[in-house]
Amino acid sequence: MELIYVWIEEYECIHRQGFCLSPEFTVKEWAGQGNRRKLEIIYSGKDNLFREDPIVNLTVLAGENGSGKTTFLEYVHEINCYPKEFLNGRKNRGNNVTVVRSKETVFIFTNIPSSEIEIECHVSPLREHFVDRSQRGKMAGTALMFSDYFCEVTKFHITNSYYSLMNGSSSHKGLDSLVFSPGALTGVAGEFFQFICPERYGGKKENLFQQYSGFLRDRKSSGEFQQLCDVLFYCRLIERKALKDYAGFVQTDLIFRICPVFRNLYDMERHQKTQEEKRYFQEIKEQLDRLSGRYDKNQGKQSPIYILKTNFIAEYSLAREDFLDRYPSDSIEDLFRRLRDELDDGTGGLWEDEYRSYFQEAYDEICKFRDLMDGLEPCVSQMWMDGGGDKTGLKVSLDLSEEDLEDSKYARICRFLAERISDNQGIRRGKKKFGSFVLRYIIIDNLLFSSGERAFQNLMSWMSFGAELSKAVAREDYVPRTDILLCIDEADLYCHPSWQRDFIDNLLMILKKAYEGYSVQIIMTTHSPLCLSDVPRENIIYLKNEHGNTVVDQEWHRETFGCNLYELLNDAFYLRNQTMGKFAQRYINSLIREINNHHGDLEQKIPELRKRIGHIGDSFLRRKLEQQLEWQWQKQMEERRSNITSDDERLRMLEEEKERIERQIEALKGKNE
Repeated sequence: MELIYVWIEEYECIHRQGFCLSPEFTVKEWAGQGNRRKLEIIYSGKDNLFREDPIVNLTVLAGENGSGKTTFLEYVHEINCYPKEFLNGRKNRGNNVTVVRSKETVFIFTNIPSSEIEIECHVSPLREHFVDRSQRGKMAGTALMFSDYFCEVTKFHITNSYYSLMNGSSSHKGLDSLVFSPGALTGVAGEFFQFICPERYGGKKENLFQQYSGFLRDRKSSGEFQQLCDVLFYCRLIERKALKDYAGFVQTDLIFRICPVFRNLYDMERHQKTQEEKRYFQEIKEQLDRLSGRYDKNQGKQSPIYILKTNFIAEYSLAREDFLDRYPSDSIEDLFRRLRDELDDGTGGLWEDEYRSYFQEAYDEICKFRDLMDGLEPCVSQMWMDGGGDKTGLKVSLDLSEEDLEDSKYARICRFLAERISDNQGIRRGKKKFGSFVLRYIIIDNLLFSSGERAFQNLMSWMSFGAELSKAVAREDYVPRTDILLCIDEADLYCHPSWQRDFIDNLLMILKKAYEGYSVQIIMTTHSPLCLSDVPRENIIYLKNEHGNTVVDQEWHRETFGCNLYELLNDAFYLRNQTMGKFAQRYINSLIREINNHHGDLEQKIPELRKRIGHIGDSFLRRKLEQQLEWQWQKQMEERRSNITSDDERLRMLEEEKERIERQIEALKGKNE
């Protein structure tokens, strides 16, 4: 499905404005008598440059700050078209006309009475279908509300802005909408970390292990989620043989650390609220205190694998509370071997237990992870305070000179973690009760990310993760539908101009591979013209702020696709015919006034004025000012000559002019040398 057109009667700063999102359609609108509006929807059949599976369209909203770009995306994120009385007090997005294309049919939804709007549709050879939502009686029951475009599309809203007010998610028999932003990432992270203790197995916890798992899940942070997002993104780039190019301008070094279970215990203690939770926590603490005396802190500082083994033993001792009693003097390494034997022969009582498969898989994971980490360089993380745990980790770097990158250690590690992220669908399908053991405790640090690199990778990794949701979440309600509306707000925020210029190309590369099997429509906003050389004029909506209201700019704009970036910058829409900053403009105007209106001896001011002219970067403007300065001096000299009455005065004046010319000659010689 594709959203073609939205006419909004009133929403925040948007009043009676229409937004045509497709180059294949033209919508003409005009005012009739009184408040009556007329709309004419025409299918032109123009070529859509971006229509290539899985992408159906890309639209860019361009405009200055305050022009309503973000407001429109917010509207689209929760767009509906139902009569006000049907919503029963729920948030209403106002009266509107919404035009949608589904295959060969154009659907026109409106909740505006026919007495207030007239719609003509000329979309042959496509079919047209009007849906009148102006009255509750025409809804044909509540079931219809959930059987059209508004509930058959999953909307992802992505922004790097810390000031975004959008948050959370909504679902009904599938994921309706989801927000990825620095402020909203906690909600996404919470849903992802359901694999630690899935809600489907919620309710009363059966034992200490399950209670501990619930505590552990609740303390997981958005930062830990972002780390795994990054690795998943790197893995997908490796599959597409694109990581080498990406690593050319973004840091890809990784440090792997493990958070000890004892530190988790310390963090959990601060979050227990009810008496029952506090009682459970005390029992868990008493059990793990028995293990902490056998933990060698020095060995933990040297080996993340040692910490991982300790955490494994701790979890097992919570599931089988007699385990430590059976081996009262064994070290961590001895206990790990004992545990392996119990899992192999079933002597620990878990042979028929539903947790046995979890611990068997956890043991296998530890062994595989240990083998992958073998030979990596120990490294002190510069970010260790952010994720807790010990500051010593194991570092893996991408070797750009390696020919077979897909089989490198870096790629194998990323693939190992990506497989465990994608394995969460097994929980949703009832094949597993708990997810990956390693993902419970691993901390992955990226080194030396600039704010621009972080922002750019946020967008790319979040978009990539959105395509993985069906594999990476444990609840059916978070599985996206096959039709995706991707709203990207301020896509170029924090990005270097060269990244803004290439953003569209990078975006399409990621989406075409990541969203195979989906249908994706993209609406993105920008206040920078630099990315528009990759976007045809028909795919751009220009917005203006007029007296606090959003206005769609209907004026002519030059063709943007393949346009020289300097010509784009000269579009009056962006710079309003101002080709330099206001400070520089005031500086130059002041300089011009001083040259033209100088009433004293200009010769004494020439060195200073030449120095000030030298700061100007535009060579043409600099040369013109120098010529004007010379002309004004010559003019002043002519006036002085005309007033001379003696030869002595004329001789003195000529000598002064000679000295000035000689100083200029020496200055030019010094400059050339």
